[in-house]
Amino acid sequence: MLDVNNNLHLQIATRMLEFFYRDVPWNRSLWSPGLRIQLLEVLESSEAVQAGALHTAALQHFCSLVLPLAVNDQGVGDSRAKAVIDAALKQGKLLYHSADYYSLEMLARDLGQHYLSRWAKHLRDTPNPSVERAARSIAAHLLDLGFDSDFLHQWWTYRITHEAGNKTLADLVDEADAMSQEAPRRWDALVAFEALPTRGGIPNGWLDSPRVHAWLTANNFLVEGVRQNGGLELSVTARDPYAAVAVIRERLDAISARVALTITGRLRVVNKVWIRGQDDPFDLYRLRHRAEIHSLRKERQLYSVAEENSLLDSAIALMQPVNGGNLSAAISGAWGAVETLLYSPGDGDRVTAGDRMATIVACSFPRAELTAIAHNIDAGTPLGARVAGINENKAKAREVALAIQNNPNDPITVTRTIDVASLARIKKIAASPSNGLRDVQGHLSGAFRRLYRSRNLILHWGRVGGDIRRCCLRTTGPLIGAGVDRIAHSWLIEGLHPLGLASRATASLTSIKQGGANLVDLLE
Repeated sequence: MLDVNNNLHLQIATRMLEFFYRDVPWNRSLWSPGLRIQLLEVLESSEAVQAGALHTAALQHFCSLVLPLAVNDQGVGDSRAKAVIDAALKQGKLLYHSADYYSLEMLARDLGQHYLSRWAKHLRDTPNPSVERAARSIAAHLLDLGFDSDFLHQWWTYRITHEAGNKTLADLVDEADAMSQEAPRRWDALVAFEALPTRGGIPNGWLDSPRVHAWLTANNFLVEGVRQNGGLELSVTARDPYAAVAVIRERLDAISARVALTITGRLRVVNKVWIRGQDDPFDLYRLRHRAEIHSLRKERQLYSVAEENSLLDSAIALMQPVNGGNLSAAISGAWGAVETLLYSPGDGDRVTAGDRMATIVACSFPRAELTAIAHNIDAGTPLGARVAGINENKAKAREVALAIQNNPNDPITVTRTIDVASLARIKKIAASPSNGLRDVQGHLSGAFRRLYRSRNLILHWGRVGGDIRRCCLRTTGPLIGAGVDRIAHSWLIEGLHPLGLASRATASLTSIKQGGANLVDLLE
């Protein structure tokens, strides 16, 4: 288990565990892929510019975002590697198949091999590493390599809390590095169907109903309650069994798309995947990216759909694939929702809609963090007692904000290690709200611009899959939900147009002064 004597390392490990948690709130999730994927995005963008699928300005802006992150990343390597990055990205005009292009490509390949070992060395050699930067860098890299978040959550939990013996955080990162160097393995699986159109042919690996029953029995799975009319035996390559289910899900999406464009029938899949060698079947749920609009439920508006679609209804319809559709439809729909709500005819560039959404979400961030902290303050302290006596979440958050504003040097005792890092983040923002929120808005703007860029490459270049698109949807899905949730709240309560809310958010970021209390009301 992890040596808990090093408090900073414990905070890093706990923060990583939070990133791997499937239901992590949007404000505590990863907002961008790791450095390796971002360098691959730069390379792809360079090719897209050459092909005429992307504007040079988009590549320049992206390079300007990646450059400072890359040269300060502990996993990059020595000064020579940083010089390669600087030469390739500084001018923002990386030419496809140029010398700088190939140098950056080699560096991205190197990060796949040595990134985690360099971070492990940094954690051994540095007494006070940055909690947030270390946790985000390592966690994002592992997810980008194709490990499923559920698998990583189990793997990391076991090594932090259950494994025999004491290990340092650097030791655990070295173990994660060794695991990442192993080649993805083959997984043999079975998917069952209640109905499968056969007029278009029988797929390879098809088993009739008796043979499905025999396969399940031979592999020690229960067959009771499994209603099926045949099944498909598949072999896929993936990092872990959860990731294998995701690959199978994508394959079934491709089959479903073909079936949907014919008149041969409908594909009805049993919501289970059985993988040989695993104890229990896996749910074949659609991969949800947690784009959640809670205001519809809170304001009791789930079923209040107008006869003619409003802007909000149109955006929700476009967003629907994010939580249940294929990758390209989800990314295209997500950006379509942003543009529907926040594009103005006078805008010179449609990406401005993403910047407006970033501003709205940035103004939502402090309140989300303060609310989470408020629910985990030690009830035995005076502040904890006051907060416990308050019923409304907003009022709880304001009480914590006032405590930070009036007594910035007084400790606030939280009950969970994970909230220590959150408290540090919000205190930093409260000390300099303008700079802190501008930094948050910048990261969010980068995420929404990534979504816009991915959408353009899908629609104008046919790049419908791959790790870059998967990472884009994984990181931006929760942020889209957060932004549309705030827009829906203002729409339903005040009748405020989304562009009006964006203007309010911009004014708040411009005029905010030092303190904590006003962080709760940035969108009011």
